[in-house]
Amino acid sequence: MNWKDTSSYSRDSEEKIPSVLKCKIGSLEIIVHRIHGLGGWRLTCRYLDIKDFLLKGEDLEFCQHQATVIVKKSLYAKVQEMQDILVLIIDF
Repeated sequence: MNWKDTSSYSRDSEEKIPSVLKCKIGSLEIIVHRIHGLGGWRLTCRYLDIKDFLLKGEDLEFCQHQATVIVKKSLYAKVQEMQDILVLIIDF
C-alpha cells in the first residue's frame, strides 16, 4: 500500500513529524491522522463512515497496519450485508 504524507508543515519547522497520512485505492481513501490537542493516531475512512476512530499505540507503522485491518474487516462486512440484501431481492 502506498501511503502519502499530507501533513502541513510550518516553514520554520526543522523537524518534520507526520500528522496526516493517506492511502487512496480507487474511491476508497484511508486516512491515519492526529487531532491537535488529543493523543493518539486516528482512522478516518469516509467511504465506510469511519470518523476519528482511535487506534491503539503510538507507533505510526503499527497504526497504519491497524487501520488497514479495520478497513478490510469493514469492507468484508459491507460486502456480506450487500450479499444478504441481494439474496432477499432475488427471492422476490
